[in-house]
Amino acid sequence: MKKAEREKILPQERYLPFLPQGMREQDMLKPRLLIATPTIPDRACGKARRVGSIRVHNTMFSLYRLHIMVENQQDQVMLPNLFVFVDDGFVEYAAWSATKTS
Repeated sequence: MKKAEREKILPQERYLPFLPQGMREQDMLKPRLLIATPTIPDRACGKARRVGSIRVHNTMFSLYRLHIMVENQQDQVMLPNLFVFVDDGFVEYAAWSATKTS
């Protein structure tokens, strides 16, 4: 992976689920999902792994750890923050929850 491509992937404020052709919305319920960036939405850049859930204002949200592929897509880096799936994308949980409590 070229440096310019890597900079488009790491780090991002938002990641999208990568839905290859033929994937249904019910596949979004799986514990692991492929992810893409808004800058390169037609190519998977890693995986989201569901690690838990949280209740906010009587609504359940799943928490994810994101693993991003780097260097020829063979190595993965786990991003240190938790992410939550909202509004059709994965956003950093800490920043998102700060907007919900204020």
